[in-house]
Amino acid sequence: MKKRVAVITEDQILFQKIYLILKSIALVQPFVGGEDICLWDADSAVGAAPEGALTIGRSGVDLVRPFTEEELTALILESGDGGALLTLGERQAFLRDREIRLTEVEFTLLRCLMCASGEYVSRDRLISEVWGEGADGGVLNVYIHYLREKLETEGEKIIISSRKFGYKIDERFIKERGITADA
Repeated sequence: MKKRVAVITEDQILFQKIYLILKSIALVQPFVGGEDICLWDADSAVGAAPEGALTIGRSGVDLVRPFTEEELTALILESGDGGALLTLGERQAFLRDREIRLTEVEFTLLRCLMCASGEYVSRDRLISEVWGEGADGGVLNVYIHYLREKLETEGEKIIISSRKFGYKIDERFIKERGITADA
């Protein structure tokens, strides 16, 4: 389920910008009460910020204007109870509560990457742990491609690759409460 984000601002352009950035990960609406997260525009909103609201403004606030898409997204993903970003279940993954069905090989490969806690895992180690010694390196490329197709449907780069170091899960998806690999 998407987080519910309330935006308190008199600036309709700011509201529209926030809506467009967050629409894939949150339900953005004017403040009505009961939302998971409240964004309060310190520069234009009338009255005081509701208790626990995150502030947006020119200085001394949670999110300083102008802000980037990445800064706003990170602020929202790290705020509220929100739950885990990427978790593993029984041969399936959940990305922001969206179920992703995995084959046994995809599940094993993703688990290896997640258990590295944001550190790179070498190609050799992944091949050894998933397929065993002497497996063809091309099969790793194919399964990384399959995982990316399933995980990165909204254009986010979740699996990071490096010719020198191997593969890792982007740190944004494995914050303290953002990753579990208990399966």
